Amino acid sequence: MAFETILYEEDGPIGTLTLNRPDDSNMFTHVMCHEIRDCIEQVRRETRTRVLVITGAGERFFCIGGRKSGMEDTILYAGTLPTLEMYEAIDKLHKPVIASVNGFAVGGGNVLQMVCDLTIAKESAVFRQVGPMMGSFDADYVEK
Repeated sequence: MAFETILYEEDGPIGTLTLNRPDDSNMFTHVMCHEIRDCIEQVRRETRTRVLVITGAGERFFCIGGRKSGMEDTILYAGTLPTLEMYEAIDKLHKPVIASVNGFAVGGGNVLQMVCDLTIAKESAVFRQVGPMMGSFDADYVEK
């Protein structure tokens, strides 16, 4: 599987999906959201992979949310990233999904690790939600 913003590798029954935008804190883009969804859907359809690990490239960031610059403006803010498609793909995957958090997991990156079945955090891991510090909450993903 060849992608532009993520890497996918298999080592026996373990698949590793790496968010590969370390120069931009592994922030989601529209393309990355679709690539993560597509990769997980491909893993769901095959039988080689028994567990999926999601991590971030580099040492400082797992993922700090979404990059909305360049998206179409709406009345209130830049367009919405298709993050729900990623989260729902993880939810539908009948294989364990482990978040290997190797740095900052903030906003949508924090939600990403929360929707996984298990999180393993390096000593450098930092978990944050920006909304509560501003009197808001993350309404991006609500499990049904």
